[in-house]
Amino acid sequence: MSTRKRPPPNPLDPDSDSDTSSPPTSKKRPFQQKPPQTTTSSIPPPPPPPQAAAANDDDDEDDYMNMTIAEPSAPETFSQRKKRLQLEAETRARPKSKAELAALEKSNREAALAKSLLDTQTPNKGLLMMRKMGFTPGTALGAPTTTTTTTTAARLEPIPVTLKEDRTGIGHASAQRAKLASAASSSSITAAAAQLSPEDYRARVASEQEERRREAQMVAAQKLAEQFSCERSGGAVGERTVPLRSIPVLWRGLVKRREEAEREKRMRYDLLQSLDTPRLPGCARDCELDEVDKAALGITVPGLRRLGVGAGAVVEEDGGEEGEEVDEELEREEARAVGERVVGLCEYLRREYRYCFWCKCRYEDEAMEGCPGVEEDLHG
Repeated sequence: MSTRKRPPPNPLDPDSDSDTSSPPTSKKRPFQQKPPQTTTSSIPPPPPPPQAAAANDDDDEDDYMNMTIAEPSAPETFSQRKKRLQLEAETRARPKSKAELAALEKSNREAALAKSLLDTQTPNKGLLMMRKMGFTPGTALGAPTTTTTTTTAARLEPIPVTLKEDRTGIGHASAQRAKLASAASSSSITAAAAQLSPEDYRARVASEQEERRREAQMVAAQKLAEQFSCERSGGAVGERTVPLRSIPVLWRGLVKRREEAEREKRMRYDLLQSLDTPRLPGCARDCELDEVDKAALGITVPGLRRLGVGAGAVVEEDGGEEGEEVDEELEREEARAVGERVVGLCEYLRREYRYCFWCKCRYEDEAMEGCPGVEEDLHG
């Protein structure tokens, strides 16, 4: 019968029993809780101050308010893609209008003119040749001079291209600007513009209108006086049977101006009728001659006679009114104010024909009962 030897007891083991005779027994150790390990990561941070907490809350609110939520984009359907491609094809196939073509041409032209050929990466032959001759971009052409005039005042860039959009000639715009500048710098114009006020302008316009109104009244009164005079003498208006100086001076100027206009009109008509109408080239060349050339060549216009020489000569009808004498009486009458002449005509009509110019009525007796007076203001 074999016997098992027991190992010797370990003196360092507290569980080992010094008594070798006692059988080994299993003892349970009581549960011991380990103390918590304190580390820097496990220490909670101190509570923030109330101001910092409020600031953090504001930041959170701002972030919440500024937060953008991207909407999910739906994939393009077949019908949407078909419509998009159709619109793109129609846009490419649609011909551009004249305005669109002009705008595109203008933008391309401006872009091309704004691009400098000196800054291009691929220099052309002309720029290479200029660089070989010593030119560098940003400097003026030519060698700098040693005199007081330096190259700083020279042109550093090429002359820009300016498009001409009007139909005036070359230099017309500069001439107009110079003319306007000289007119604006004139002392008389500036002084008149400085002295002119709205009240003065309105007063001047009102006086001019009143003057024109008075002149129209004077012409109407002269025509009435001439008409009544012709009715009394038994003649027709416009047919003068007496010398011009025998006509009363009140409407003598009216008759003179009318006859001058008729004479000028008749002279032009006779002059055009006297010229030969060329039917073939070279058959009648006198139509290209003026009055001076015709007088030099002996070509006379029948029914007309020429007084004087030069551009200021007067062509009158043969047997016309004699006299280059000055009508002093008519000049004195026309030198009077228009208002005074109107009053004189009204008094003449009332005295000779019992007619009131303002009432537009001819009375039967000289008392002219019902007429308030001679002046216009009395008639309301």
